[in-house]
Amino acid sequence: MSNFRSLMQVAKHTELILAEHTLEDAVKPCNTVSQNLYAEILMKLLGFRFRGTGSTAAGIEVVQDFLRNEVGVTDVELVDGCGLARENKASAESVVALLRYMRRHRYGRTFIESLAVGGATGTLRERLETTGGRVRAKTGSISGVSCLSGYVENATGETYIFSVLANGWQNQIVRRPYRARREEGRHDDLQRRRIDR
Repeated sequence: MSNFRSLMQVAKHTELILAEHTLEDAVKPCNTVSQNLYAEILMKLLGFRFRGTGSTAAGIEVVQDFLRNEVGVTDVELVDGCGLARENKASAESVVALLRYMRRHRYGRTFIESLAVGGATGTLRERLETTGGRVRAKTGSISGVSCLSGYVENATGETYIFSVLANGWQNQIVRRPYRARREEGRHDDLQRRRIDR
């Protein structure tokens, strides 16, 4: 992707941020390590670039138009750029539709490579370790909500798109048995047996 220079008005009086990066450089921290500040700024940049106003509301208009007109998704509700607000809503079906669209997009490879790799990078560095790097996905979590959406490649090279959006998630209850199994050295063995079936 070519470099872009963007000016974004972030305050009422001519206070500007000048950002000079490739879009790839800006998106990778959002998707690999869940850099929320970058996501918020990118939303405002979209608003500035396509609506002339560097605001979250203008950016959301741009994203909603894209989802509706390009992806064919109409059930997504957004109130921020990073996904931390509880009022953000999307179905797993809509997330899969977006991931399917991005896989075919001209910058699809760049997008997929910006996602965390299971057992290797970003928010998945210590998760999905036994998948051999065959999972590329984006995590998302707030209190009581845990999400994982992305791509997984099977042993024969076929790619599957998935989205798991769990509401009412009780993280502390699940992690205790997981940690106990791992400490006893049984976690990897259990995962291998599950994959081999």
